[in-house]
Amino acid sequence: MAIYALSDLHYAYGFPDKTMEVFSDYWKDYMQRIEDSWNETVSDDDLVLVPGDICWATRLDEASVDFAKLDSLSGRKIISRGNHDYWWSTMSKIRAFLQQNGFSTIDFIRNDDVVIEGNAIIAGTRGWAFPGSSEFSEEKDRKIYERELLRLGICIKSMEKADPEHKKKWIVTLHYPPVIKTIHRTGFGDMLREAQVDICVYGHLHGLGRRNIFEGKTEDNAFTEYICASSDHLLFKPRLIVE
Repeated sequence: MAIYALSDLHYAYGFPDKTMEVFSDYWKDYMQRIEDSWNETVSDDDLVLVPGDICWATRLDEASVDFAKLDSLSGRKIISRGNHDYWWSTMSKIRAFLQQNGFSTIDFIRNDDVVIEGNAIIAGTRGWAFPGSSEFSEEKDRKIYERELLRLGICIKSMEKADPEHKKKWIVTLHYPPVIKTIHRTGFGDMLREAQVDICVYGHLHGLGRRNIFEGKTEDNAFTEYICASSDHLLFKPRLIVE
């Protein structure tokens, strides 16, 4: 079993007028490209992490056609929340939705949920824009940022409880980048460093925003490898993160 990652699918089967193709030719046929490369790359025994922005639906019932497409792709999928996942509800309602529709290859993680797969343990939350980044507004974002720091703390505590001796590879999924090319010291980055998280997978950055992508390890954190899994950054192909 291998673990892959691909974020920001932005499926628009239920809302074809919201396809990402309107932004640039770079996104032309992106949904078909995702599906072709996914099935060519991922086997049914593999796991794919999808850190948010799954589709444009605003309610769970509207998302069924997009999730049917996702469920049909090879491998298991572990989803955490993105900023455009307006359909996101309580975990009990989401899991009831999966069961009612017979979607058997999809699961979700949020805050205190963890998935243990082989030698890896996985937890995730949404994250948010952080102070100093161009997306951050003190007035609008401070409370959400601090709330997401608490949620990341809950993720880490859940991983510590599940694997107190840190014998497995710890993987955290965030939708928003926890660091960017020009800012490495953030509240999110500090927490990942202190917990010695092995891999942090994130998405969210598209188009010109990809100039802010940072991958690898920062100078102040020898433990955590940052990986950007935004679909356009990866040419719409899942990236192998654990063999």
